[in-house]
Amino acid sequence: MIRGLSVLPHIRVEIMRANALEPLILAADSESIEVQREVAAALANLAMAEENKSSIAERGGLPALVKLARSRDRERERYSTAAIANVAEMLDGRAHSLLINEGALDAVLSLVETPLEEVKREVARTLALFASREDSHQALMRAGGHERLMGFLRSKDTLCARFAALGVGNLALVPAAHAHILHRPAMAALVSLADADDVETRRCVAFALNNLATNEANHGLLERVGVAKPLISLAARFDDTDTHLQAVIGLRHLALHPKCRVDIVAMGGLAPLLELASMSGAPPEVGREVTCALRNVSLSESGKVAL
Repeated sequence: MIRGLSVLPHIRVEIMRANALEPLILAADSESIEVQREVAAALANLAMAEENKSSIAERGGLPALVKLARSRDRERERYSTAAIANVAEMLDGRAHSLLINEGALDAVLSLVETPLEEVKREVARTLALFASREDSHQALMRAGGHERLMGFLRSKDTLCARFAALGVGNLALVPAAHAHILHRPAMAALVSLADADDVETRRCVAFALNNLATNEANHGLLERVGVAKPLISLAARFDDTDTHLQAVIGLRHLALHPKCRVDIVAMGGLAPLLELASMSGAPPEVGREVTCALRNVSLSESGKVAL
């Protein structure tokens, strides 16, 4: 009954305000697998409402979800990991601390090898959300979550790979995390996603590569793994402003490195930059970043000649 009603967005909050959480927590200990499945699904639905996320985290819902996630039953795993991911969307420190302290992160990581794609997607989404808070990085890395994220970059499932790219991008917002990311297999997998069919994945890749390129200490390694080429490709994707903006910023940073400047020119990087500079209706920040990127490229002799 609660599961069915909680599908409706305008009723989710009312259900929680009617004190439905406690009976759901009690029902999670039922001897009936079917009852436990219904509880997991109901909590996943309820956790989609912003107001409910904190209630589930702070009023005893997490231990029930952890138990359901460790049930070795596909339906309970699927819905409980979705609920945990939904709670993790509440990006304040207290929510993530509670999730970590109650064992939710470990429970989610225990499901990395599941054969069920729906569960893997929720695992990847949860890890990406933990990566979005610097305060959660230590716990995430201590548990090996960053390595699991980079493993998901090679997933054949579009959503798994997308969440992994987003997670890597989130980690890369903090320079201290870069050493944990800059491994050749992981970088090769990330670079390969620059040619993904869907715009959302390409946007996440551009975000990740840009964040890594902001650190000048990374430029030598990024040059060796060939990051200039995917950034140029992403800058030439005129179908999404966020994608080409992130890519252009990445090229601007990368062009501070002498060898990368030459590579950008040799790989045809000036053409998309100049096209973006002349594009009518482009946001002002795109023009500013293109100008800065061209300025950095012009520091090389080949850049001067090409321009």
